[in-house]
Amino acid sequence: MKIDTLKAEGKSGEVLKLQAKAAGESAKDAASAAAKKAAEATASTYAEAAKGMTGVDSALDSLIDRKALVTRIWRVVPAEDDSHHMYFISVRHYSLTQFLTVLLVSVNNQCVFSHEKAIPPEGLPVPFALGGKTGKLVITKNAEKGGGKFVYELTYNDEEIDDCLTEDYTTEGDALGFLAETGVRIAKVEEREDAEGYPCVMYEIVAQTSRGDEAPVSTWKRFKEFDRVRRLVLSYYSGTDHKAAVPKLPKKTFGKSSKDPKFLEERRAGLEAFLNELVKIERALINPDLLAFLGVLASTKMVQRKSAEKKNKKSKEKKASEPDPEAGEA
Repeated sequence: MKIDTLKAEGKSGEVLKLQAKAAGESAKDAASAAAKKAAEATASTYAEAAKGMTGVDSALDSLIDRKALVTRIWRVVPAEDDSHHMYFISVRHYSLTQFLTVLLVSVNNQCVFSHEKAIPPEGLPVPFALGGKTGKLVITKNAEKGGGKFVYELTYNDEEIDDCLTEDYTTEGDALGFLAETGVRIAKVEEREDAEGYPCVMYEIVAQTSRGDEAPVSTWKRFKEFDRVRRLVLSYYSGTDHKAAVPKLPKKTFGKSSKDPKFLEERRAGLEAFLNELVKIERALINPDLLAFLGVLASTKMVQRKSAEKKNKKSKEKKASEPDPEAGEA
């Protein structure tokens, strides 16, 4: 070995340099291996959790038809300086009776947990791991009058996270803010095959999320998918004033030919107006259901912003809750 040769030649300074270099490379390799192991563990956790959930899509579709469906969403950013690695955690439930609750938990719109029993009196904990860090979502029954049936608390890396409707966040200046400014277009209407191979009328949605030369995002949807995302957005705004702002879809028609050019153009224009009203509602563009529908969930860069005002407020509240060390002294 080179180190042994240098030792034999009495070159202790060169030996120390090589040893330091080797130690640094070893530490770097160890850190890389640990990060890879954490990522693999996270992927394995959710791969296992997703097993046996083949009925989740149909269960969700049946829940969407319920006016009492509630959706709550949180954004989790593992590293403050890396907004590309962001996760949306969604919980949806509908209480059929006091003894049966259908509840689904998703990460970036992939279901990872389901529960079809009553929520225990002590609450239902749902632990998770994302980005090499751990967290927990706890759902408990709301014992106070007013508000929803349930109370939700989500902690991640030992920090309590506000949900998307209450966190301090703005899309101003980022990709989603630009999308809200420029709007969404429905560029084409064509008869195409759906996922099952059946012919149907579909609409091409085009969303521009960058001022540069980057190409806009394009996705094709059929009318019933517009109806589905509207129901999900309504559940997201459940219990808030924003729910009344969710626009209606163009009226469903029966007996009209889907190939009638005038009818198709009227519907295209109506659906385009619907989407442009929808994206302008406060906090609509931090809803993964809408982002996925527009085809931009995986491609947009969003930055989490917490204002100094909110930080100071939390600091003051914490200080006020701490006991005064001089209290009780003579």
